[in-house]
Amino acid sequence: MTLEQLEAEIAVLRRQQDAQKTHWLRWGLASNAVSLILCAVVLLKVTLTGDDPPPPMIFIVLTLLFVGLAFITAGRPLALAPRRSREPRHG
Repeated sequence: MTLEQLEAEIAVLRRQQDAQKTHWLRWGLASNAVSLILCAVVLLKVTLTGDDPPPPMIFIVLTLLFVGLAFITAGRPLALAPRRSREPRHG
């Protein structure tokens, strides 16, 4: 393979990786949105009725929050990874 072919292949793989990260980020945001809506509904129900929140609902809300945070973490770009420069190092 020539250098141009390798660079083209790397560019394609980077675009695929960016698309995959965007996918996970969207699912994480959607999961967190659903969990926050459920949390608001449970809190409203508890406030209006005075009953304790049902344990399955608490479990579902916490699970969705955890899954959403995991998906967002998977979709987030690595901030700590140094960017490699294409310039050769001297010395």
